[in-house]
Amino acid sequence: MIRKIGFFIVGLTVAVATSGQGRIEEGQRGSKRFISEKYGFSIAVPVGWLVDPSNDTPMYFSFSPAQGQEFNHQLRLPRGGAVISVVAQEDLPGPPRSLRDWAAADARGDYARDPPIRDLEMPSASGISEALISFHDTPVFGPDDQSQHTVSIFWEFGGRRFAAHLLYPLNDPKAVRFERVLVDTVRSVRPLRKAVRGV
Repeated sequence: MIRKIGFFIVGLTVAVATSGQGRIEEGQRGSKRFISEKYGFSIAVPVGWLVDPSNDTPMYFSFSPAQGQEFNHQLRLPRGGAVISVVAQEDLPGPPRSLRDWAAADARGDYARDPPIRDLEMPSASGISEALISFHDTPVFGPDDQSQHTVSIFWEFGGRRFAAHLLYPLNDPKAVRFERVLVDTVRSVRPLRKAVRGV
């Protein structure tokens, strides 16, 4: 999965300051939410993380663009750094899959076999009808490769399927914190309220 997102942070400085397909809404006490009009939901921006709102689903970075130079050029996450990328299944190549089949295929794409896949409970307020969590390590093929850990949540919302992929360096000391951020972020999904006509 890391190879698919490496180019995004190059434009992050601009992306966080301008609006694109998504938009950011400020909340109370400095909280922020990413709004996806296309998919009809909002989702929290983790506190202290940067967000790229240039697509219909968000990408979050726990590190600044200045800290991400190696990520830009060699796809190496900085120590203590992580990325969460949210994607819609319909935007990916290939036929639609069930959540469980998608989770297994996603791991195979990272050369991981038989990853653990478990059901994940979501709050009813999220509008998420089903969710799974999966995790695997990305194997290293060369001396310059970075061994990474991926935790993914696959979910269904409004009849569409989505995934949130968390990537961080293997054995990073912030691993537990990163994984809690991922789960809390996906659990923060809320359906957008539709405007009432004539009001």
